[in-house]
Amino acid sequence: MLIDLIQANLTQNTKYLCVDFPLKVPKCVTCKLKCPGYEACREKEIVWMWKHYNKNKKQKPRIKIFTPYTQRVSEYLLNTEYGQSLEAYGANTAPLTARGQFLLKRLKKISLLEVNPALSVLRVGENFKVAKNNMLYYKHQVGGDEARQVLLDQLIKRDIVFVYQQDYQRLIHNCDAFEAFFNAYTGFLKSQNLCEPQPKDVPLAQGWIEFPLSRS
Repeated sequence: MLIDLIQANLTQNTKYLCVDFPLKVPKCVTCKLKCPGYEACREKEIVWMWKHYNKNKKQKPRIKIFTPYTQRVSEYLLNTEYGQSLEAYGANTAPLTARGQFLLKRLKKISLLEVNPALSVLRVGENFKVAKNNMLYYKHQVGGDEARQVLLDQLIKRDIVFVYQQDYQRLIHNCDAFEAFFNAYTGFLKSQNLCEPQPKDVPLAQGWIEFPLSRS
């Protein structure tokens, strides 16, 4: 049913389909080499994460060590830079990742972008000087409606988006709809070259998460 719905809404002008699941799994999940343990692993992704961890722990003593069987390079990088808890194979995300990998078999002819709505919300809020509580609590059952409204009103106030009243109410009262909206908004920004470019000298064979450019 989901695939049919996607196919029915594709047009010749559809540039991207934005999804909020990992398009690729962590390095260690598919690695077929004899494993020496990730302390001794010489695969470039693991080596890079060790270097990044050792560099950052001097400035952030409480920084968590990476787990290459649950995290990809992009996720660990964004975790340390933005404080997001991103894991492709984390306890809450592993089922979503598995389902997404299954769906990918039916989506091969579509250009896909990996988006994390929480990360996009965080960057949009930072750009518009929104109170951090609104960015962090937009998913909460209590207070989430108000947080989502603040973020949405910022986009409307600046004439960035136009939203019909019935859709406006749906986006405020339905967190899934709100996140889908931010996925689509991120895809639009990507089409305008307004998303953060992939960092150089970082091994990103397992993918990159698209999110808006900083306006600061």
